This record gives sequence, C-alpha cells and structure tokens, in this order.
Amino acid sequence: MLIKRVASAAVLLGLVAGGIALGGVPLDALVAVAAALAAYEAARLWAALGEAPVTWLLYPLAVVLSVRFALPSNWPTFEISIAAVTVVGLAATIGSHLDGRRVAATILVGVYTGGLLGYFLGIFGWVDAAGATHTGLRLVGIALGGAIITDTAAYFVGSAIGRHRFFPSVSPKKSVEGAVGGMVVCVAAVTLAGPALAALNTVQAMGLGLAITVMGQTGDLAESALKRSAGLKDSSQLIPGHGGLLDRLDSLLFVAPAVYCYLKVIAFP
Repeated sequence: MLIKRVASAAVLLGLVAGGIALGGVPLDALVAVAAALAAYEAARLWAALGEAPVTWLLYPLAVVLSVRFALPSNWPTFEISIAAVTVVGLAATIGSHLDGRRVAATILVGVYTGGLLGYFLGIFGWVDAAGATHTGLRLVGIALGGAIITDTAAYFVGSAIGRHRFFPSVSPKKSVEGAVGGMVVCVAAVTLAGPALAALNTVQAMGLGLAITVMGQTGDLAESALKRSAGLKDSSQLIPGHGGLLDRLDSLLFVAPAVYCYLKVIAFP
C-alpha cells in the first residue's frame, strides 16, 4: 500500500512539475484535464446528496473557468460562462423533467472545481513591477509548497503529540495540535521564501503563509464534510493509494483564490 501511494504521488508530482516547467498550452491543458476530472468526482458527491449536476453543462463550464486566465484578458469569461449555463440550464427545464436545483448544483460544482483551480493560472501569469514573468512561477511554487508543508507538518505533529480532536464530526483523525503545527511550519517557511523568491516583505510573506495554511486546511475539511454527508470515503478510486483527484486537490482549491486575492488586494494592489 505504501509503495503504491509513493509511486502515485511521484507520478502526480512529475506531471505537475512538468506542466509548470513547460507553461503555456501544456500547463493550460493539464489544468483543464484536472478540472474536468475534479468536476466528475465532485458531481458524484452531489449526486449522492440527491442533487446530481447536469453533466453536459458541467464539464464545459468547469473547463472554460479553469483556463479563463489563459484567454484574452478583455474576455469576461467568468461572467459569460455563468450566464450561459444559467440561461441554458433554466431554459432546458421548460417542458422537461430537468430540476432547476440540478442547474444550481451544476453552477456550484463548476465554480468549486474549474473556477477555483483556474486561479493557479492567474497566479502563474503574474508579472511583477519590473516586468519579470518568472514571478508567477515562483508564486505558484510558494502556494503549492505551502499547502504541501501544511499537510505534511500537520500529519507528523498530529501523529506525535495530537491529543485533542479537530472537528471530529468531519475528520476524526485530525487534531488541534496537528493543525497548529502545520500552520506554524507553513507560515515560517513562506516567511522565509516570500522575500527571497517573490519580492515580498516579511510582513506580506507572513500574511501569505497564514492565508495558505488557513485556507488549505479549510478546503480539506470542506471536502471531508461533503464526503461524510454523501456517505463516501473517497471522491473516486482514480489514484492508487490516494483515492480521487479531488482528494488531492481539496486544499489547493481554496489556496489558489486565497493567494490570488491576497496578492491583488494586499501584497501588490
């Protein structure tokens, strides 16, 4: 089991690293495929809750939203996509058995998967004041690294000294000590990396680390709550030893918009 988990993780990390290193169309395609797969898995959760999204609307919405930052900047892609799915979905309820609540579920799942994941392309395309495009690459690295560090540190700290359960009704294995440990290590790591890699000052870097760790752990708990409500252990069995892709992306889906908005509003307004 451990060998399977390690091998799967190595393949995933290789795909992500390769996509980020190549950038451009390969990275856009990787994000689009990930959004479609995550949308499929999230749709399973919502179907188990009794509100199955409309798949022929969901997949185009998730994919378009995931790559919207790669499209021309003067295209209001988000607004057009949401409006189109709303109008087409509700129009399809006329004279059919399509439930309007399924249209709402479609929009929610599309935004949750493609909409949130797409912010990584927004971060990747970040250009700093000096016109250096590689800043976006470094910011993506900080976001991904911070999320991974949070998860890893929380696991080891929680395993070593975890005594008090953290939201036991949602995720019984998580502990308060693990959550705090993950937060402290992530903030420390990003505080060191931010000034060196992305021209952030110490306070900005500390705030970014806090945003990453808090939103990463929130995203993890949010998906755990969905799975528990749906009565499912994993979002799918796509990744051997890990469950579904959504189980690996859950924290990142919340980290991406948090980092993007932090950069836009606080760090580089």
